[in-house]
Amino acid sequence: METNEGNTIAELSTRQPIMLIFLRPFGCTFCREALAELSHKRYDLEAKGSKLVFVHMADMETADRYFARYNLDGVEHVSDPDCQYY
Repeated sequence: METNEGNTIAELSTRQPIMLIFLRPFGCTFCREALAELSHKRYDLEAKGSKLVFVHMADMETADRYFARYNLDGVEHVSDPDCQYY
């Protein structure tokens, strides 16, 4: 599992605790609710030492647009359109 930043989940997890979040399709109501909630909690989680990492079913460009829409710019994420990791 390699992120948009070229890091593997294994590498990231040796640096700090990660919260690995598997998202449903971005158009899903539950996915949008989760992104909105995590957007509000992001800085608290990061301040406590955790790193958010998302796994999604979209291409990287689509994901970047969705994350920006929810003020989650710069989060690391894994594109899994074939649902190999799900």
